[in-house]
Amino acid sequence: MKKSIVVCFVFCFGVFAFEDADSLDLLEWIVLANENSTLLTLASADVHSAEASYLASKAFLYPGIVFSSSVGYKWTSTPNLSDGFDYPDQQSRQFSLKASQEIFSFGGSSWLNISSSRHSLNAAEFTMQATSLSLVSSLVEAYYGVTKAIHMLDSAQRALDRSIEHFVIVENMCTSGNATELELLQAEIQINSDNLSLIQQETTLADAYALLYQTTGLNPDNCSFKVDPEAILQPLSLEEVENFAIDISGNFGIMASEENTVVSEYESSISERLYWPSLTASGGWCNGELDFDEFFRKGDWDVSLALNWTLFDGFNRESSIQLSRATLLHSMASHKALLNNTLISASTAKTNLVRSTRSWQITENLFELRSENLRLATEQYRLGNVPFQTLLDAHTALVSAESTVESSRTECLVGESKLSVLLGQLPRMATESRTRETE
Repeated sequence: MKKSIVVCFVFCFGVFAFEDADSLDLLEWIVLANENSTLLTLASADVHSAEASYLASKAFLYPGIVFSSSVGYKWTSTPNLSDGFDYPDQQSRQFSLKASQEIFSFGGSSWLNISSSRHSLNAAEFTMQATSLSLVSSLVEAYYGVTKAIHMLDSAQRALDRSIEHFVIVENMCTSGNATELELLQAEIQINSDNLSLIQQETTLADAYALLYQTTGLNPDNCSFKVDPEAILQPLSLEEVENFAIDISGNFGIMASEENTVVSEYESSISERLYWPSLTASGGWCNGELDFDEFFRKGDWDVSLALNWTLFDGFNRESSIQLSRATLLHSMASHKALLNNTLISASTAKTNLVRSTRSWQITENLFELRSENLRLATEQYRLGNVPFQTLLDAHTALVSAESTVESSRTECLVGESKLSVLLGQLPRMATESRTRETE
């Protein structure tokens, strides 16, 4: 029950009214993805199928009751005294009611089948939740890809604005004889370069939105939803990241694999009981008239107890047993491999997240230094203490630092999301951040 809350938490937000929204945060994009995902639809269908199988497995607990009726009309030719034939007719009616109850089928394999079906249902539910978390992980990566592209576009615009300001400074200094034509040309080249970068970032943003729409299952031509660039989390601190406990017991894929292994164990036990007999009790009533007033007085009644025991079936049972044992061995090996791979993936994800967090902290400090360096270079150039190339270098270094900050932040958030999903947890949502800021 506690595990199902993870997926229910996402679906409960389906009541949001998106029609009037200009921009959506991460949680709202996740709701849209859950509404449009074909993978979740398929997983849901598998759950309904498993529920039907589980219900069918308990059918033997109840008696089977069959009512049947038939009406017949028959003509028979018989010779008569005038050397001819008579054709007397005869009408027949038959009504019957039969009931049968399984008592013991193949050594109680029906009871094992109930347990097997219940574990199959659990596996289908866990698989659906794993599919939902996998979708969330993909959406988080696409969402932050868009936010990164938005911030990079803003950065490119700021770089272009700075280049224009530098051009104006050089142009004024050139007029007063404090700058050369070469410096003016360099400033103009830098404007063109930053303008080209701005166009490239616009293309990158369009591609990022296309990936987000594709991941969400929306048609880009009919979709006007945008990402809220302000609804973005800040990466966790290094201490919080290092305190992440690598506990993969909550991983839904592993839990589904465990349930499938248990199903294989039950199927193996069921196949081994094919050597046992089956015992069935049955009873019925039969009469030519359907008279409910005299139902218990008229007609024929019968009860029986049937024992069926297959002594030889051409080695079909032996092949079924071998197949079920092979399936069990395969399930056990697959489950062990999944455990190892998931544990390695989680450990690697944590290591990468720690490295990304350290990198992000360094790049933020570097960005502040690059910003101050550009400010100082601008003042020094105005005073004629440094050449224009120094100002260009400071400008380029700041653009690079700002790009690195955005890339590092996105890498931290995506890495945190992947690690959370591997641990069977929902990633942090930007809505949580906005709630805390409001408080």
